[in-house]
Amino acid sequence: TQAPGCRGYSAADVDPNGRVLAVGSTTSIVFDVDVHTGLCAERFAAPEPMQAIAVAPDGAVLTISAGKSFGRARLYRFSPAGPVLGQVSLFGTSGLTGIGDLTSSNGIDFGPDGVLYALGLASMWEIDPTSGPAVLRPVSPAFGSGDIDIDSSGVLRSIDFGELTRHQIAGWSLIDSRVLEQNHFGFSPLLGR
Repeated sequence: TQAPGCRGYSAADVDPNGRVLAVGSTTSIVFDVDVHTGLCAERFAAPEPMQAIAVAPDGAVLTISAGKSFGRARLYRFSPAGPVLGQVSLFGTSGLTGIGDLTSSNGIDFGPDGVLYALGLASMWEIDPTSGPAVLRPVSPAFGSGDIDIDSSGVLRSIDFGELTRHQIAGWSLIDSRVLEQNHFGFSPLLGR
């Protein structure tokens, strides 16, 4: 059956069992989504609305909160069933003078190198899930702030305002971009695989 609030996803990722999990910035629910039927079910409730999600290789679910006010986003780590295993503020933790902090992100994913990457305000960040953002990675050309997906070969996909772009994370070179027939906004570049 369709769970309440099952529309308006802002990000999705796939767990080690092949199930799609999704979050939306207007709800604190993490959903299991059946990509064949479009139906979803509540997996667990988070402490606050979430706008980005990534599943770690060990099955842990990491999310970035929508932040009750701009710049107050938190990174949460959940067990696959939902209890919070840890959290860290993403504000005031970068230590990068003149660059600022990762104040929000709609897209996070693990690369094949095991690094958790976050796209925030057209900048790519590496995040240490125990202490917050650590390294700002310039990307060229800069791309938007939608959901991201990184495959096992190190290709990062992002959708922003209906344009799917692909970058190689080694060197951050642009592979290609294309406008999608339907504007998916920032939903899920998983669709572009």
